[in-house]
Amino acid sequence: MYKLEVEHGASRAAISGKTAASNLGDFFSGVINQGIERTLESYGLHHIIGDSVENVFMAIAESLSPKGDSIENSIARQATIDTLAFVYDKYEFEDNNIEKFNSMKEDDIREVLELCIESYIYERWLQELGIRIEKNAISEKQAIRLEMDVKDLVKSSISFDFQDYDLLNINFKDGAGKSIIDNIYKQAYTQLEVIE
Repeated sequence: MYKLEVEHGASRAAISGKTAASNLGDFFSGVINQGIERTLESYGLHHIIGDSVENVFMAIAESLSPKGDSIENSIARQATIDTLAFVYDKYEFEDNNIEKFNSMKEDDIREVLELCIESYIYERWLQELGIRIEKNAISEKQAIRLEMDVKDLVKSSISFDFQDYDLLNINFKDGAGKSIIDNIYKQAYTQLEVIE
């Protein structure tokens, strides 16, 4: 048995990951409620309207990503970028049509939040695993087996948690939205406490 130290303290420490998820939830609920152009304007990104979709996505990623050069912020930034890349591919933005944002629905917010949280926890878990390998606390063979198992476990631990919420009318920065994200992190980390 290999005990991975991702107890409730890790959930409380995941401030950057929670911020990334909150920012994405807030942004995409704005897109659905107000449209992409008004949402970009509300984020101070009016200057990017009319630019290429690639530049729009880069500006959104920069605006939503936690600032600073800590490892946690770096992982949260990558989770934000991975999530936006998923949206880009899913909606086939290659044709440079920014209006595709306006066809998003509430289920898309759910998917975005799940993917962001999943990406953050998984990358944070891989970082912890790498530290354990360096300290010879786990063999590379064990690490490979754990890495293959954990992604599905992370995904399953968060995939059901958003189903009972009206995501279009939640403030993700504080209040109910912040509480939802905090609880999802706590539940996900609880399920990852011991991986055999």
